[in-house]
Amino acid sequence: MSKRPLTLRQLNVHEFIVDYWKAHKVGPTYRDIAINFGIALSTAHEYVKVLRAKGAIKPAIDTTGTWRSIIPCGMTITFE
Repeated sequence: MSKRPLTLRQLNVHEFIVDYWKAHKVGPTYRDIAINFGIALSTAHEYVKVLRAKGAIKPAIDTTGTWRSIIPCGMTITFE
């Protein structure tokens, strides 16, 4: 993770992503994040972008190289 710590709101979004993965075995969409926090889709996208930049999440890329989801760093997944 980056040297910059997560803000409280970023931490809340990160925890939502982790919990969503545990419950659904797939990452949340921007819409899922936006609805959960009562924010605009563009704001959800910005949180994901910042969390990626800080090293808290990463893209989940399938065997064809397509970005399929986001995953918290430290979690591993496989696509069938």
